[in-house]
Amino acid sequence: DPPVTTDPGAHAFRMFLNYDGAGNGFGDTSVSAASTDQSQLAVYAAQQTSDSKVAVIVINKSASAISSTMTLQNFSSAPIVRVYRYSAANLAAIVAQPDATFGAGQITTSYPAESISLLVLIPLSGVSDWQKLE
Repeated sequence: DPPVTTDPGAHAFRMFLNYDGAGNGFGDTSVSAASTDQSQLAVYAAQQTSDSKVAVIVINKSASAISSTMTLQNFSSAPIVRVYRYSAANLAAIVAQPDATFGAGQITTSYPAESISLLVLIPLSGVSDWQKLE
């Protein structure tokens, strides 16, 4: 286990390199992603070549929670999206959140103030892999 720290910079790196504590990272192929206001809600995405999972990092830079609907194009995902978050709710860890729902090409969720969220989407072609995450 990594040492316990409340350093946001350390957790930001962990979101990209080891968000779940099991060595899973952000992805190795950049995917086009943007919000309507990157200065408040920044969005970045990457796909993992080995299993085609897509990870989306959402950084809420504002002092208020923001609810947003994300639309994905050219990607068919399993209906459940894994969510991991670093926020003021627990400054010592990245915490697995309740799953989000993916439907009609969209994910609607709320991002706490000054938080980093990571959403993991599994392609429909890899749904059998989903069971391995349980």
